[in-house]
Amino acid sequence: MVTDQPYAELDLRGVICPYNFVKTKLKLETMEQGQILSVLLDDGDPIQNVPRS
Repeated sequence: MVTDQPYAELDLRGVICPYNFVKTKLKLETMEQGQILSVLLDDGDPIQNVPRS
């Protein structure tokens, strides 16, 4: 079912690159297309790098 509410949330604040990217990718692989994943990241490089990856 597709909704505008997050299906899952990952709190990756304090997790360094590339682990935050890897954990995000692994979670996305378990989700169905159209589901929303909310990811909490530290400001700076993670905010820029994880979405681009």
